[in-house]
Amino acid sequence: MKKPNKFSIILSLFIVAILSLSVNAAANDPLSSKTNEIQKKVAEISNMDKEVLAQVGESVITNIDVLKYKAYSEIQSEAGSDEELSISLGTELSILEELITEELYLQLANEKGVSATIEDGLMESHKNRKVLESQPQRIRDIQEKLIASMGVSEEEYWNEIAPREYQKIISVQNLTNLLIEDGTLSFDGDKINGFGQELKNFKRDLYEKYKADSVK
Repeated sequence: MKKPNKFSIILSLFIVAILSLSVNAAANDPLSSKTNEIQKKVAEISNMDKEVLAQVGESVITNIDVLKYKAYSEIQSEAGSDEELSISLGTELSILEELITEELYLQLANEKGVSATIEDGLMESHKNRKVLESQPQRIRDIQEKLIASMGVSEEEYWNEIAPREYQKIISVQNLTNLLIEDGTLSFDGDKINGFGQELKNFKRDLYEKYKADSVK
């Protein structure tokens, strides 16, 4: 089985986001052709020479990670997913910054002792698989193509790759909750946009510190 890369967490989100498309499945035929296009693009990227672009702790982020992230983000753009899962199709540099920042956030969750367990990830994976299996055939076909584009089987994805990625997603949620509880971030249910900016600023500070430390 191929080792999952940084882009797999993004793909996990895209697969879950596809659930919201079921009500509009008949009216969204371009999504299927876009999925086929991305399958081919990802296969081409996989054959490129790998270059390490950033070292974040013990994790590395490569040009392959960045390009696959960008490729998979096109499926979400076609899907028209909600703001929470929205991913900018910016420059490769901004994508690299985003991947670095998310890795820093995950590592902070581990430092704070709020990382989720693999069992948590497995439970979430099984729950989302059941939801996807209840969707119309066209939605399931798109999901299967996305998983196939990773070069793994459905069983490998849901039992081995997805649990690790959902573990990361839950860890991010746990850290955000902790930062609210300890007062680092202030949350007002009536001011969601303000909280979003505050969280963005916190993550930006993490990135700026990483960048400063990297040049020492």
